Amino acid sequence: AELEPQIDELVKQYVDMDIFSGIVLVADEGKEVYHKAFGMANREKGIPNTLSTKFDIGSMNKSFTKVLLMKMVERGQLKLEDKLVDILSGFQQEAAKNITVEMLLNHTSGVSPYFYPGYFDAPKKDKTISALVERIKERPLLFPPGEEQEYSNAGYVVLGAIIEKLSRKSYADNVKEHILQPLSLSETYVEDIDQLNDRAIGYFKNYQGELQNNLGFIEIPKPDGGFQSTTRDILRFYQAYFYGEELWSDELKQMDALYT
Repeated sequence: AELEPQIDELVKQYVDMDIFSGIVLVADEGKEVYHKAFGMANREKGIPNTLSTKFDIGSMNKSFTKVLLMKMVERGQLKLEDKLVDILSGFQQEAAKNITVEMLLNHTSGVSPYFYPGYFDAPKKDKTISALVERIKERPLLFPPGEEQEYSNAGYVVLGAIIEKLSRKSYADNVKEHILQPLSLSETYVEDIDQLNDRAIGYFKNYQGELQNNLGFIEIPKPDGGFQSTTRDILRFYQAYFYGEELWSDELKQMDALYT
């Protein structure tokens, strides 16, 4: 009761400045103590945010990808020291032979970003995991593998391709089987996000101060970002990620600490 008015007052400041529109969820020892929606999910259609609105979870996707990889390690399907080129062929960079799965996980592989001029206007077929990996195979490395660290979306796209290759299933099907179903995350969507009716639309201001939506930013969810989910589902996921036993073992959690 004491917390609610304080959070209301804080959030109202950002809403009044028109720099926040979304949902705030506060939990104490896994239990919700505050959960409210603010602003508009779709400004063009005048649709407000509700507690069931789906949001792009961005790079939280990487946590899902990491879980899948580490579970493969636990099952003996691969090792962290395995070389990338022994799993996926066709990398043109000489030094790519030194990239390991571990380097992709901890952002020390040196693979180049997959964004390029005109990327956002490109057709969907050019934004799939397989299409982006083919591009990554040809791009020069940013640095010798293992010698530096730079946050890498491309590295996690490559990890998604590894998951698909070794499992012989799509990345989306792996997420459904090993994460969504065991945790009953019924409000998390990993494909066909353009079909969602209760999806929040992101906005940014251009140089003229005009609002524009960012629908073209993520059209296809990938291992580095783009899932759509609710605040409650994400709370459930990270409760399991950090504290539960349904998602992965304590041993894998301890290994994960090396790559967080």
